[in-house]
Amino acid sequence: MAVKYDTPITATIFDLDVCEEVKLVKPFEFKPVGSTQEALARVGNDSARFLEAVNYGLYQEAREQEREKANGWHTVDEDGETNGEFKGTMADIKKVNQLQLTLAKTVFGYSKDLDSKAKASAKEAAMNMIKSTDAIRNGLKTSAAISVAPGE
Repeated sequence: MAVKYDTPITATIFDLDVCEEVKLVKPFEFKPVGSTQEALARVGNDSARFLEAVNYGLYQEAREQEREKANGWHTVDEDGETNGEFKGTMADIKKVNQLQLTLAKTVFGYSKDLDSKAKASAKEAAMNMIKSTDAIRNGLKTSAAISVAPGE
């Protein structure tokens, strides 16, 4: 697996000064080492920190390999407790949300001018339409289905 070393750090926070959600980005530069000696030097020649860094990298690699396997996923309840094995069809949430918003706008009168309760009602009606219409759900199984859960 090729690692991208130029990916910036991102975070989503709530800015109390303007009372809204803000997406932040923090660029940083990481230069990979070329040898174990160089890596050891980067952690101050501390062999325990070196092994910790190596093990963290191996752990991340193992997590990524496990994430790419389609089976073994379980659902989690509101309290974070693990339930049984996931038996559904994974779908790209962005594609589902786009369809929901399109239906809310075109069928259920959603617009930016509505109050939050009316917007939520239109989006809920659109999701109910998706749930109750086999042709739409089957179409999503073709257009939005994914075989691997996306990273967080």
